[in-house]
Amino acid sequence: MNSQAARLLPWGVVLALMVPTGAHAQILGQGTLEPFTPHFLPLGPVRQDGIYVAGEAIFFRVNSSIKSQVVARRGLVDTAGNIFAEMTVDQNGTDDDDTDDIVVIPPQPQPGRILGSNEVALRTDQVRGDDGRPGLRLTIGYRFPNDVTIEGVFWLLPEHRRSAWASILPPNLQQGDFFSRSFLYAPFYNVPVDFIGPTNDVQQILVTHFINPDAPDEVEEGDEVPAYGVFNGAELFRVTYKQEFYNYELNVRFPTYPLDVFRTYTSVGLRYLRSFERFELIAEDLSIDGSGLAVGRYRNRWTNNLFGVQGSYGGEVYLGYGFALLGEVRAGLFYDDFHARTEATVEGSALILRRKHTDANLSPMLGTGVFLYWYPVDSVVVRIGYEFLGFFNVIRSTEAIDFNLGTLEPTFRSTLLRFDGFSAGIAIRF
Repeated sequence: MNSQAARLLPWGVVLALMVPTGAHAQILGQGTLEPFTPHFLPLGPVRQDGIYVAGEAIFFRVNSSIKSQVVARRGLVDTAGNIFAEMTVDQNGTDDDDTDDIVVIPPQPQPGRILGSNEVALRTDQVRGDDGRPGLRLTIGYRFPNDVTIEGVFWLLPEHRRSAWASILPPNLQQGDFFSRSFLYAPFYNVPVDFIGPTNDVQQILVTHFINPDAPDEVEEGDEVPAYGVFNGAELFRVTYKQEFYNYELNVRFPTYPLDVFRTYTSVGLRYLRSFERFELIAEDLSIDGSGLAVGRYRNRWTNNLFGVQGSYGGEVYLGYGFALLGEVRAGLFYDDFHARTEATVEGSALILRRKHTDANLSPMLGTGVFLYWYPVDSVVVRIGYEFLGFFNVIRSTEAIDFNLGTLEPTFRSTLLRFDGFSAGIAIRF
């Protein structure tokens, strides 16, 4: 190729979109055209067929399906009305003889009364951030003399977790009347007896108000009683959300438009993506004297097995001096085999509340990527790029908690599973 053509080349047509295949380019801006293959295929002027391997570091963001739910509030629920009571007394004079005092309003138990500020202390959206996480992609393939290639791809995003919690110390360290803001509760109901928590959880309180404004209120302490339920009157709530992904592909690529400085390709293949997502809520309920600790756990775990077919179309243009730019687009259709398990337990109890869920769906896929290639020496290629991959209509948990322990049916809906981010790596042909 003459020098005039080389100068005009960067203004050539760029890209299409998805898994790369055979192509040609000048090596390091030399005056001869030598074939190379995008997407980490074998390259170099000596021979183009053979085995190749590639390793990449990937850094992808993955979206979360979890929507906002209130997990815990500050205070506790007086479920039986035996924790807190008030009465009003008309004090007859200011003497110390209370036998002639008149009870204007007697103590009235109020079952279900919320003691404390009831302000939100913990929400599920505190662990749903779409932050990036590192992973690894490995590729091994074979290129035939006619530029047709077959390759296997494996990539993984190891377990990534986000956690948030609320404890006995509220904002500004203001624990409220009778330390009511130092307690936490979640509104679980249909709670079995095995989940009662410590029997000496809180202290009974009786408050006496006097009509005489000069007489201060009197506070009497009663027995130590349970705030029924390990999720009521607790000292700590913690939520954790985990994600983990494994991807396997087998693709065959065919050159379609082989020019010296611009190439296109198509591919067909199979993909299997396994997605693990885990949500866990832990409540720690300590007895009033610190002698006993009850730990309640609520878990919602779901797995998606996405397997199906995919195809792609892409193109690359040689920029000169060993650099090339490639774009690709891919699409596919997948069967979503969905499994979920929800359970609630208390440490030390043999009772396990559990429910399993299964479902299936068809999930379309769309993806795209833009990559910059550099060929420093024969049989070696370096690549960096940006990628997007979206699976639509994937069944995932949106409201991870069902506060009804009698059903354990959190909300599962069809939604998007999205990956996007950057990759960088190196390939070698043998």
